[in-house]
Amino acid sequence: MTRTHRYTLTNAEDQTRRRPDTFEIPDGIDRHALMPGQVVKLIFDDAERMWVVIDEQVPGGYVGRLVSDPAFVPMRWGDEVCFGPEHVIEINSATGIDTPCVSH
Repeated sequence: MTRTHRYTLTNAEDQTRRRPDTFEIPDGIDRHALMPGQVVKLIFDDAERMWVVIDEQVPGGYVGRLVSDPAFVPMRWGDEVCFGPEHVIEINSATGIDTPCVSH
């Protein structure tokens, strides 16, 4: 059974244009060249920053799994997340998904 989630992802490119001195994001080249296995941070519902591990590249973006325990967004660890490069606010440079995430 597939669960459907209702959430909104913050467009990081828009945020950095509005607040260039306080909201920095990774370079566009890096955000467009992400690979399966990499871990990125996204903002859900304009409030909660969470980590997602990329499972696959798809036209226009990525499909991944949530690897954080949400406090406010009605999702769970492992839920599928579809997103584009414009949503990425941070790229984890460590190897493995345990470093930036709440251990599960």
